[in-house]
Amino acid sequence: MSFAPLTFDVEPARGCIHCGVCLESCPTYLLTGLETESPRGRIHLMQQVAAGRVAPTDTLRMHLDRCLACRAC
Repeated sequence: MSFAPLTFDVEPARGCIHCGVCLESCPTYLLTGLETESPRGRIHLMQQVAAGRVAPTDTLRMHLDRCLACRAC
């Protein structure tokens, strides 16, 4: 599957201190238990892509797209 290029502003995510408080309120993290599907995991992935350290693969896009945008975090 091919997706459009990933574009996002990582500046708003700089406030995350990766403490993990959000984990217990994230529906996708609670369902999967995957760090890559937690708010802090997604922030980390976005920062790594923006820095050019991680390639924007279909798998990465899948983890980002599983965010429900519920704002519980």
